[in-house]
Amino acid sequence: MLVLCNPATLQLFTFDDYAIHETESVNFIKSGRQWFGELFDNISSYNFSFSFPNIVTSSPVKVKVALASRLVQSGSSSNASYSITSGSGSSSLSIPSVDGSVYSDYARIASTCYTYNPASSVVTVNVTKQTANAQAWLDYIVVNARRNLIMSGSQMHFRDAHSIGAGNVAQYNLASNSFIQVWDFEMLQMYPIKFFQFLEPTISFQCLPIQLKEYFGFSGASYLSPSKLGKNRNQDLHGIAQKDYIIVTHPDFYDEAVRLALYHENADTLSTVVVTPQQIYNEFSSGSRDISAIRNFVKMFYDRAATASERPKYLLLMGDGSFENKKNYLGNTNFIPTYQSYNSTILTQSYVSDDYFGLLDDDEGLFGSDAVDIGVGRFPVKSKSEAVACVNKVLDYTRTGFDYTAISNACTSGLASSSPFGDWRNVITFVGDDEDGGLHQKDADKLATLVDTSYNNYNIDKIYLDAFVQESTPGGQRFPAAKEAINKRMEKGCLIWNYTGHGGELGLAHERVVEVADVNNWTNINNLLLVFTATCEFTHYDDPERTSARRDGVFKSLRWWNCNV
Repeated sequence: MLVLCNPATLQLFTFDDYAIHETESVNFIKSGRQWFGELFDNISSYNFSFSFPNIVTSSPVKVKVALASRLVQSGSSSNASYSITSGSGSSSLSIPSVDGSVYSDYARIASTCYTYNPASSVVTVNVTKQTANAQAWLDYIVVNARRNLIMSGSQMHFRDAHSIGAGNVAQYNLASNSFIQVWDFEMLQMYPIKFFQFLEPTISFQCLPIQLKEYFGFSGASYLSPSKLGKNRNQDLHGIAQKDYIIVTHPDFYDEAVRLALYHENADTLSTVVVTPQQIYNEFSSGSRDISAIRNFVKMFYDRAATASERPKYLLLMGDGSFENKKNYLGNTNFIPTYQSYNSTILTQSYVSDDYFGLLDDDEGLFGSDAVDIGVGRFPVKSKSEAVACVNKVLDYTRTGFDYTAISNACTSGLASSSPFGDWRNVITFVGDDEDGGLHQKDADKLATLVDTSYNNYNIDKIYLDAFVQESTPGGQRFPAAKEAINKRMEKGCLIWNYTGHGGELGLAHERVVEVADVNNWTNINNLLLVFTATCEFTHYDDPERTSARRDGVFKSLRWWNCNV
């Protein structure tokens, strides 16, 4: 069968095929989007085989291999060596060591490419670690090969990069011994129809390949079968009117999200809507779990607003997140997906951020100089009880009236140490860490001076660690007097509490001036404060295996709020 429109300038009897091996099972620092596969440690060598039926042995195979290598050499530098071979082709990688510090790369990533002429249709790539004390993880292997344009199996994709060019008229000559259909992927995006249908030993058709075109041939002998996952209720998120306050909540917390929405409707006259992630996926990502679907749902309201006043003002994500967005397993806390930075090898350059959901202009989303267009918050709750506690806390903090009986009972029982009224409402506390040449104290003092000179109705409380005596203990250096001052301020209360300095998931400062035990012992239920931290890891909420001090304080002891800036 021959389908011709113009004289062919290219006769195609071969095509480009490719194969990829990528197992994403390891994330070094539990952060970011870079995942890696097979570990080269005690097992130092792996073989990876790829099949290319009807391979063209006279055309070179192209192989690309990427590895992540970790060779710790403190105070010196050396390289870890790796060899890559397949058939008569080979290459090597020499990857620099890391120093093992918290500011260094956990591992270094490198790749290599090489070509060779294959001897058979099976391409086996061997990767071997040659440095005994190094560790490595396979990132990916990509193999490109030329195949004869002969139908193989019941389904086959094919394309040819050699055919691309203005003015080219490419004629594909596909050999087949059975009835087949050929679909043009580009045409399928526009029309749900067959492009070619043949029953001939050799099938020829033409295209004008200004850009790479891909085709799909199939015999109909064995179709893939869809799996039934369940039923979807009728919905129409696109038909929702403009809203001020959008809550995206996991179904487990839906009732609490509605309770919070109703409160803001009555107390703040905000128009609200509560939806689940899956409802959003159904309309904005064809049912698949996609973080951009949630952003695009919010962007829908943003784009169609006729005036600035009609744009949405707030977005709340009610549900914990996880650095592991891809898989659901027992104990994973990916109730609502998280935006992860690309980097997964350097702690100081890898982060999770919900700002992504608020970057709503057409040219935004890459975290350059983009500005957030909507207020975004998350309740990283993992259970119904945590969701209830969170909403209760918001209502207690924001309602104009207080339950004086409950306050009296709380004070009597020891759950609360003071009244919700007092001079603490006019206090802003600045805490500055020591070390680093006084950098953190200087930064804290700049903020304190700015507030002190700009707002006359606030009193400033400074707790700078270098103003206290540092003591050596069996557990390390400590500031017991500074710790006491912080705890007293927390109990007495303040409007805003700001910390600048070092921090970790389990507390603040190397001297542990704030720890989980401190947070759980605070009894400031009636004088909650707004906490700002300029630090590392303290607000790390996307690790399913650990509850950070910040999150422990928010959801276990229910004593404070925290905003990380």
